[in-house]
Amino acid sequence: GRGCPSARVIPSGWAVESSAHPMVRQKGFQERVMRECRDVLDAHPVHVHGSWPMHVSRMNDFFAMRANEGIDLPWFANETAVTCVYCREEAAAETLWRKVVWSWAHGSTDYCWYNLRATGDDEFNAEHGYGLLTRDYHPRDGFAAFSALATLLEGFDFTQRFENPSGRVAYLFTGRRNDIDEKVLVAWDRQGGDGFTLNMKVTRAGCRRLTAIAVDLYGNRNEVTSCDNETT
Repeated sequence: GRGCPSARVIPSGWAVESSAHPMVRQKGFQERVMRECRDVLDAHPVHVHGSWPMHVSRMNDFFAMRANEGIDLPWFANETAVTCVYCREEAAAETLWRKVVWSWAHGSTDYCWYNLRATGDDEFNAEHGYGLLTRDYHPRDGFAAFSALATLLEGFDFTQRFENPSGRVAYLFTGRRNDIDEKVLVAWDRQGGDGFTLNMKVTRAGCRRLTAIAVDLYGNRNEVTSCDNETT
């Protein structure tokens, strides 16, 4: 701390989210670290690889444990990847996109994928499928998706979560770009498929011009039609 006052102090990561997991031999240890090191650590990293549903389930268990223990130490989504071998690059990119947005909306102070560069090029070796770049530094779908998301939301803050009766969820981020106030609504079809239609009603509130742009997984942008105060 004295050598670099701005340095952030965090542990190296917890491979499971709860000491109830059978692989954690010392029960209550993770909870004790978060509770007793509250004034020493800047964040508690949680290491949860795997599919999107698995990530949400385990993280909800983690949040419940923290609530039961009265723990308020900030948390950090650390090592949260899924492999892209077996021709699953686009699926991995979609998972990354969802995990980043979900983690941001649920208070994660940072986000880390595992890893940046692949350790090998065997298309049937799961360990070689985690890198956002191939071993010879070519970008995979996940790299493009992360770049698009970073470009879209850099400097923005999570503002609100919406959920409709069917269970579809959207996350609102607000900020300014080129001295213009912007709102970014991030949503996806949790059931999979070919996408969905999103209808929104917005208020001009003195705006001279109301513009809506649809941005896909890889950052491609298309201006969408609007009618008076309603944008579809």
